[in-house]
Amino acid sequence: MDGENEVGRVKIIDRRRFTPDGEPREPDGPPVSGSSVGEPPATAPSTSGSEGTQSSTAPASAAEPELADLEVRLPPQILQEVVNMLVEYAMAFLTGQVPGVERSPAAGRLFVDLLAEIQRRCQSQFTLQEAKVMDDVLFQLRTRFLATTR
Repeated sequence: MDGENEVGRVKIIDRRRFTPDGEPREPDGPPVSGSSVGEPPATAPSTSGSEGTQSSTAPASAAEPELADLEVRLPPQILQEVVNMLVEYAMAFLTGQVPGVERSPAAGRLFVDLLAEIQRRCQSQFTLQEAKVMDDVLFQLRTRFLATTR
């Protein structure tokens, strides 16, 4: 029960780069320390409210995981939505039947080429249904492109 009567002390170390007056601190100088909970700090806190914008002394890369370690899992509908969006743009430029969009075979070809690149890079990850949809879509768009340019 003696542990309940003891008050734990917390050591506060001021690691800010500037004094409250805006003067830079010495980089290798000793930090202000020795304060405990319940005692005022040795230096007055800044009134500008910029403590949250100060960077910590730990390197940022130690707190952030490596990008190679992250594996992003997207819902299966995402691929279909991206393909549908690119097909709509390609058809709009190839046909010119969308109000406000001029017929532009070069712009349509750009979207066809984007879809072909997605197919090339993601082919090993496609399900059979997704692979068939990509083949059909690209065949139809390439046929439309040839009809438009002739």
